[in-house]
Amino acid sequence: MRFSCIIGPNGSGKSNIMDAISFVTCEKIANLRVKSVRELIHGAHVGKPVSSTASVKIVYCEENAEEKTFARVIRGSCTEFLFNDKSVSRSTYISELEKIGILVKARNFLIFQGTVESIAMKKPKERTQLFERISNSWEYAEDYAQKKKKMRQAEEDAQFNYNKKKSVAAERKQAKTEKEEAEHYQMLLKDLDEERIQLKLFRLYHNEKNIDFLKKSLDEKNVEASIKKESLSTAEDAFRAKKKALGVLNRDQQHMEREMSESLAEKKQQEEVLTKEIENSTIRIAEVNEELNKIVGELQNAKIDYHEGSRQQMKAEILESLKRLYPDSVVIE
Repeated sequence: MRFSCIIGPNGSGKSNIMDAISFVTCEKIANLRVKSVRELIHGAHVGKPVSSTASVKIVYCEENAEEKTFARVIRGSCTEFLFNDKSVSRSTYISELEKIGILVKARNFLIFQGTVESIAMKKPKERTQLFERISNSWEYAEDYAQKKKKMRQAEEDAQFNYNKKKSVAAERKQAKTEKEEAEHYQMLLKDLDEERIQLKLFRLYHNEKNIDFLKKSLDEKNVEASIKKESLSTAEDAFRAKKKALGVLNRDQQHMEREMSESLAEKKQQEEVLTKEIENSTIRIAEVNEELNKIVGELQNAKIDYHEGSRQQMKAEILESLKRLYPDSVVIE
């Protein structure tokens, strides 16, 4: 593979040559630095076109020396396509270009300034898409997508069938396990029924023995109850007798309490009388003592020795008389 490069100083016409080649190979007008095809005519961009028409023609030589010519002519605001000097449609023109390996959409024959850097900056997926366009494999993308879709569907069907087969095998295994478990369960139920029968017979036997034992115990308890009942009757009779005696004692006690109350009232009355008499006697004794003291004072003042013996005798007699009357109240000095 060979690459042809256009080099030269600025303003030497490199871009004009690239625009001319791009124009004849059906490049979009937007990529040619102009807004309309008329601006491609020399001088049109300054409002002074040198002609009303312009054209670009390329000659392609096959390996067998056969030549193919491609030309594109500007006529007014439209363009005309010529293949081997014959006017053809745009689609026919592009088809003939593709036959010699020039893919208009892929832009695989011209490398503009900055294109290499742009390709290097692309992501892997974008670069792959670019190579597919350059190699023209993108035309088979739809067919590839359909076949890939069918392949995925086939894989899904195969996976589904595999899963279904696996599920059937698992269900079969599960059914076999459930059958074995059911048979084992039925056998256990049968054993359980037999064990329940044995348990009921065992309980029935022991219940009968317990009934006999309880009947015997009941008879003994009935005898004991009869004895207790007789003892209770005797105790009740004794209780009634004691209760009757207690009633008699209570009545006697009440009678004695009344008599004691009456006696206490009488004694209290006597005590009050005696207390009053003692108080009166105490007052009288005080008066007598006062008179005696007065008499003694008079006798002392008189200092009569002759009558001293008689006075002492009289005093002794009076005191003796008072002492007999009130032994606890008279004090002899």
